[in-house]
Amino acid sequence: MTEKALSPHPKIPPVGSVDKTGKPTGIPLEWERWFATIAGELVKQRVYDVGISPGSVSANSTKTVVAAVPGARMFHAVTVSRLGAVSGVGISNAWVSAADQVTVEFFNVTAGSLDPGARQYRIYLV
Repeated sequence: MTEKALSPHPKIPPVGSVDKTGKPTGIPLEWERWFATIAGELVKQRVYDVGISPGSVSANSTKTVVAAVPGARMFHAVTVSRLGAVSGVGISNAWVSAADQVTVEFFNVTAGSLDPGARQYRIYLV
C-alpha cells in the first residue's frame, strides 16, 4: 500500500502527480519542501516578558529603548504590548535592531513630559 500525497489546494494536483502523457503536474517537490519549511517557521512564535524602563518621554515626541531579547533575529516580526496601563505614553513601533536585541519606540502626544516607569512588556517574535 502506498501513501497518497495530499495537495495543499483542491485545484492543484498533489506532488508527484502526472498527466495522461506522463508529464509531471502539481507543485514540484522543491516548492513543497519550501512551503512546508515556511509554514513550520510561522508557527514558531516566541513570547518574552521583558522589563523595560524608558525613562522620561518628552512632550510631543518619541523615544527609543533597546531591550535584550535572547533569540531575536533580523528576520523576526515584532509585536510589543505593555502589561498594565500607562496614561499618555504609547508604543508606536518595535523592531529587531541587532541579534538578541529589540528596539521599542515610545511616543508621548501630551503637552508635558511623562515617565511611564519600569514595567513588564510582552514581546512577540514571529
